[in-house]
Amino acid sequence: MDVPDPLSSALRPLTQILTIARLTALETLRHPIFLLLSLTAIACILVVPMAIAHELGEQGRLARDSSLAFQFVFGVVIAGYAAGSSLRREIETGILSTLLSKNIGRELFYVGKVVGIGAVLALYVLVSLPAGLLAQRLTPLNYEVDTLALLIAPAAVVLALVGAALDNFFSHRSFAAGAMVYLIVALDVAVLILAAFNREGTPVHYGQFIEWRLIPAQLLIAEALLLFGTLCLALAIRLKTAAVLAGAAVVFLLGLATDYLLGAFPILRGWAPHWQVFWQSDALAANGQVSGALIEQISLYAVFYLGGLIAVGIVLFRHQEME
Repeated sequence: MDVPDPLSSALRPLTQILTIARLTALETLRHPIFLLLSLTAIACILVVPMAIAHELGEQGRLARDSSLAFQFVFGVVIAGYAAGSSLRREIETGILSTLLSKNIGRELFYVGKVVGIGAVLALYVLVSLPAGLLAQRLTPLNYEVDTLALLIAPAAVVLALVGAALDNFFSHRSFAAGAMVYLIVALDVAVLILAAFNREGTPVHYGQFIEWRLIPAQLLIAEALLLFGTLCLALAIRLKTAAVLAGAAVVFLLGLATDYLLGAFPILRGWAPHWQVFWQSDALAANGQVSGALIEQISLYAVFYLGGLIAVGIVLFRHQEME
């Protein structure tokens, strides 16, 4: 009689979670809407700085704020759509009943879904992050555009799409999923190239003209998007996709206006998500930095809130009747 391997038994739940997460991420990435939303976000992040002809007291402030805002807004839409459509479709089509019959616990399945949505949002952040860094270089300085960045940034996007199209043609891989990977590589390479030159194309001390301090603020927005995606996933257990997006929009707006709407109700204000804490654009004003202590506090808040959302989702999913 075969003796079960203790290590394999211990790793089996993790393997199931990762398998579900991988399938969830691949299914979402293959939808053209995900690529279209990501490309629109990149286009807005890159184009808007070049259209700004005023500074309002600080050079690059409007470009920085707009890039963070576009990353946040498009990320919210992607998170809501990915979380809502993925789980709801499986419930309505009966696929979920089949999957759960294969000795996969509901708790593990739900956690796998959370990890999968997190992976999708991570790819989006990895695309929008270098786009935000490029936007700072594209911002006109004294009404003069960075010609080198103006050539490299659009070329990176075009080359990424061409590479994904050729990959799809020869290997028959998904164009939408492949384009995301190519965009991440191309935009990162563009940032690394521009880091070696100033706005006139002269070699300088590496990274001198790249706003690296923007990265912590972008990563805090990524944490907010993960919370929002997990919230949408919990709503998708009981609501259809359109209702998920509507309900999530209400919660999102409520979180933005928590101090004003629920200021007189401390208990209710504590339950509502504080999206404002993840928006740290003001900390970057006047060459400021997002401090490590602030990042630690916000990340700790995100971890506990994420744990609460996952717990609520598991309870709802455990009592959900499958069609």
